[in-house]
Amino acid sequence: MDDLARPVPKKRIPVVLTRAEVQAVLGKLDGQHKLLASLLYGCGMRLMEGLRLRVKDVDFDRKVSIVRDGKGGKDRVVMLPQSLVPALKDQFAQSHALWAQDRADSGYVPGSKIPLSTVSICVRPQNAIVRSSSLWMISSALVTPASPKAPRPYKNARPM
Repeated sequence: MDDLARPVPKKRIPVVLTRAEVQAVLGKLDGQHKLLASLLYGCGMRLMEGLRLRVKDVDFDRKVSIVRDGKGGKDRVVMLPQSLVPALKDQFAQSHALWAQDRADSGYVPGSKIPLSTVSICVRPQNAIVRSSSLWMISSALVTPASPKAPRPYKNARPM
């Protein structure tokens, strides 16, 4: 038994695209798909890190983004490419407008309390998102396709 050795894992060389190949791939995308792919490539984010990016995690003044709960449950700061700043600001404006419209449609009055009858340990009330900085940068429609009449996920009660 002493003669047995541990198996040696194979070393694999990562597949790396050339700049021309990356430009070709990004050129085929548009809208939020292009923004997400550019974020992943430009910041070195993983897919779920890009999808979980919130408005409050992007610092346009310092040109950095905070990746929360990344691999290994760790937070880290990544550089934000200058070329993505205008697109991210446009995306934030669209997300904020959508949030404001949903908030107006729900009848929420700023400064009002959420009724205790709607608060539960397991369920988030419909009007619990009262700050636009808590919203995700990338729309949930990109992640979960839904019919045009289906409500957006953050408007529904969901487990915490």
